[in-house]
Amino acid sequence: MPFTEKTIHVNHGKMYRVVTKRGLSIVVTDDHSLCTVSEPGSDSLFSPIGPVEAKDRLRVAVPSPFTLRSDKERRKIVPKQLRYAELDPGLLNDVLLSETPDELFKILAQAEFLRSTDDYQRHLLMHLLGRAGLLFTVYPNLIEWSAADSHDMIPQDGKLIQRSKARPGNPYKQLGLTWDWIRLIKEVPREPITYDFTVPDFPLFVANNILVYDTMTVHCPTTGEAVAEAWGKMRPSQNVFSARNGEPLAAPQQEAIMGMWLASQPSKAKPITLANVEQAKQMIREGKARPDNPCIFDNHRTTLGLAVVNSYLPDKYQDYTSKWDKKLIYALLSRIGKDKRELYVRAAEGIKDCGFEYSYLLGTSFKDTDFHLPELNRRRDIATKSAESSIRGIQSDASLSPKQQASKTIDVLTKLQTFNQGLTKDATGNTFNQWAYSGSKGSPSQVMQILASPTIVKDAQGKVVPIPIKHSYLQGITPSEFWVSSYGTRKGVIDVKLSIAPAGMLEKELVGNALDLVISMDDCGTTQGLKYPLSDARDLIGRFEAKTNHLVDATYIEAALKKGLTALTVRSPATCRAGEGVCRKCYGHNDNHQLPHIGDNVGVVSAQAIAEPLAQISLSSKHTAGTATADAIGLPQIQRFFTMPNQYAGAAVISQKSGVISKVEEHPAGGWKMHIGDTAHYVAAHLKPLFGVGDKVEAGNPLSSGVVNISHVVPHIGVEGARQMFVDQAHSMFNAAGASSMRKHFEVMARGLVNYVEITDPGDFADAYRPGEIVEYNKLVADLQRHPGKTPPKYVPRQRGTTYSPTLGTKNWLAQLGFKHLRKNLISAAARGDVADISSVHPTAAYVTGAKMNIHPGEDTGGRY
Repeated sequence: MPFTEKTIHVNHGKMYRVVTKRGLSIVVTDDHSLCTVSEPGSDSLFSPIGPVEAKDRLRVAVPSPFTLRSDKERRKIVPKQLRYAELDPGLLNDVLLSETPDELFKILAQAEFLRSTDDYQRHLLMHLLGRAGLLFTVYPNLIEWSAADSHDMIPQDGKLIQRSKARPGNPYKQLGLTWDWIRLIKEVPREPITYDFTVPDFPLFVANNILVYDTMTVHCPTTGEAVAEAWGKMRPSQNVFSARNGEPLAAPQQEAIMGMWLASQPSKAKPITLANVEQAKQMIREGKARPDNPCIFDNHRTTLGLAVVNSYLPDKYQDYTSKWDKKLIYALLSRIGKDKRELYVRAAEGIKDCGFEYSYLLGTSFKDTDFHLPELNRRRDIATKSAESSIRGIQSDASLSPKQQASKTIDVLTKLQTFNQGLTKDATGNTFNQWAYSGSKGSPSQVMQILASPTIVKDAQGKVVPIPIKHSYLQGITPSEFWVSSYGTRKGVIDVKLSIAPAGMLEKELVGNALDLVISMDDCGTTQGLKYPLSDARDLIGRFEAKTNHLVDATYIEAALKKGLTALTVRSPATCRAGEGVCRKCYGHNDNHQLPHIGDNVGVVSAQAIAEPLAQISLSSKHTAGTATADAIGLPQIQRFFTMPNQYAGAAVISQKSGVISKVEEHPAGGWKMHIGDTAHYVAAHLKPLFGVGDKVEAGNPLSSGVVNISHVVPHIGVEGARQMFVDQAHSMFNAAGASSMRKHFEVMARGLVNYVEITDPGDFADAYRPGEIVEYNKLVADLQRHPGKTPPKYVPRQRGTTYSPTLGTKNWLAQLGFKHLRKNLISAAARGDVADISSVHPTAAYVTGAKMNIHPGEDTGGRY
């Protein structure tokens, strides 16, 4: 509401938390007042009482949805014999505490026929009503009011009048009110700054369903710019989808998903032919059929539940046959929100409401058979005995070195764990399985530990403990297995303690590498792009096709599929030809499915979208108790991928030349030697070769599993190829870690990180570049486009990780002060005579010098601060 007065308090007064019997809670300052009543039958409503004085009072006023019914309506509800029944104080008190509407009407009916009773009975009724904390109105003439024809009546000035005849004024005085007991009033730390806004014409407001006198304390933006930004960017309607992965931010979860998943799988009941959706709703509501009952509706063989839920969706998005798991629900809502945002709320609310109802009706609680799994245990035990026999054979083989024995043992245990995971997946009738595989709660790895067994765990150093856990947590593990599992538990605890700082540091480095990637122009005019399969709609929708410059949407993908196409090449930030920043067309739509404005810092958005799940990747290990999984990806692997140290454990082997694999042989110390011509590449035992004899490889190809070091790849395949590999590898790693993100964010990061070359011969550009100088690839390409007739410079790619990359090619020494290695960079910049451009696409220089920082949409700034 508009306010008539605003008061700012700085460290003024005390604050108190008031908690009621029903769990209502509010924090008020000592200059606020509560609406309380101290005696049963008191009419002291709207009398200001401070929180300290209220400690000695009994109740506070709270709005109630209760409305008095007419005498005729009450007579229909209350049995005749009850209308004249004697007033039973004990029964009355119990009924009042139950707060059920029908019983409350009965109480009013009794009150109506007590008009002829003596004052004692009247006072007894008022006392019981007050003691229960449920006075329907706040004045002592309750009995007279209840006897009146009081349909839609409200209290005003001590009388009941029709709501339609009530004069305008304080709307809170027109609420149906009850009382609630004060359970606790406790002083709490005072906020340093609070704002009081006085509501016009009347002194009350409702906060957390408690009536408070005088003013309300809120925190809100006060400047014009802050209000405009909050209104335009911070409302829920402006933030429907996640910037990281494009999934809906407000969507059904947990029980709602489980209910939809169960309802989408037809039971063995007799199919029902439906005439309309209302018939399905009525049958479910009246308990005549379950939501999973098969039916025929509108030429679809489906279930009653799906017939209902599809009525909330536009025709083109309806799905009557699939299993409605989390993936399908989120994909549906994403498509609806991208195409018709105005229909999103109805669809999301419909799915959520149906899901919760079906979850209750179909019963998602656990059953006896969920805990008794003799067949699964039998198959697991057979596989475990076979694995143990193989391990004994490996350990008795004198021809194997200790490292080889350890490697082969881990291979056997990993295969056993994979088998146990398959057993868990096949247990489709188990409720634990259903929760995990429907996407409602938990993960397949957690369910494997509960139903089959964790099998193998890692210790605090990330090494696999070569002793199998044979039993499940549901079945109960032995003391020796407990000690083995404690290694994994300890790893989970250590990861929680040590993961936040590295994740935060990597986020700062990612932001530093992308800080100058702003939207700088409308269209760079390129026809290049990256090729993605049509099945990957999430990374295609909202992009522009490279050759035609046509916006790709769901309809465009459907048309391409009908033409027999399998992939589309779309414009990308990684292939943008803007000299600075990124153009709008290469970036495509943002998370609000609109083209970004000139000046929008999409680099920071992408850096934060990539960094957001990093801490969670490590924290999630506490939920898996350190259970080891094959080719597991965690924060350490992702951190190495971005920082690109020269050597690190788990790095993939990179081919140093092109050719054909001529020989693959086991190495005496473990691992393999892969020969390409006369060049041998060593693949360690913990890695897996990706090629066999006769396969053709190119220089720069990964020859083994492991984390690819892009700094070792870029000299062989160049900047453009390395950017493509960076995107593919990063996307794959994040998916494997369970933190999927849109490829676009990795494309933006590739543009900022894989972006440097060393000039070997300046050609016709001697006035701009000198031999040995490291320059930004994006700016070099832009210079070549502006001077097509000149002989281009010769160069070799140079690559460093996120720790050093922003310091390589920039001449803006002030921009480097916003990153690391300040002393070294400042000395080098002074020696070279670098000059900082105050107005540039990098914000640090403008910030340091106090220059104008803001870029308003529509300003022709070229994205410069």
